[in-house]
Amino acid sequence: MIVLGDEEYLTGEEAARRLGVKRATLYAYVSRGVLKSYRQGIVERDGRFMYRFDPQANGARRPTDNWPLLGRIAAPTLIVRGEHSPILPPAMVEDMVRRIPDVRVVEIPGVYHHLVLDAPEAFTAVLEGFLGEVGKEQ
Repeated sequence: MIVLGDEEYLTGEEAARRLGVKRATLYAYVSRGVLKSYRQGIVERDGRFMYRFDPQANGARRPTDNWPLLGRIAAPTLIVRGEHSPILPPAMVEDMVRRIPDVRVVEIPGVYHHLVLDAPEAFTAVLEGFLGEVGKEQ
C-alpha cells in the first residue's frame, strides 16, 4: 500500500495512474521523500490528478537545436538546477558552462526539476543573490 497525503493506493501502478506519472517517476519521488512537494505541481481535474500546467501550453512547440547559440549569450547568466533533476543532469550543465561566457551555476540540494514548486524559497534566494551581484557589476 502507498499513502500519498490523505489518499491510499493498493499498488504503485494505481498511484502512478491517478497521479498521471510514470511508475518509475513516482517511485523516484517516494524514495527521495519529496512527494509532498512534488504534489504542489499537480491538481485534481475530472477526478484524476494531473500536472498543474496546461498540457496545451507546449502543444505547438517544436524542438530546435539552440546549443550552437549558447556562446553568443552576452548577458550574465544563471543556471539553477535541482540536485535530482532528470531534465538537467550535471553533464549537461558542464557542457553549458563551457559554452556560455559569463555563467554562474547553483545547485539546490534535495529537489527535482521544478524548483519554483519544490523549493520556492531557496530558488528565490538564489535568484535574488544573482540579481544583486549583477546589479553591482553594472
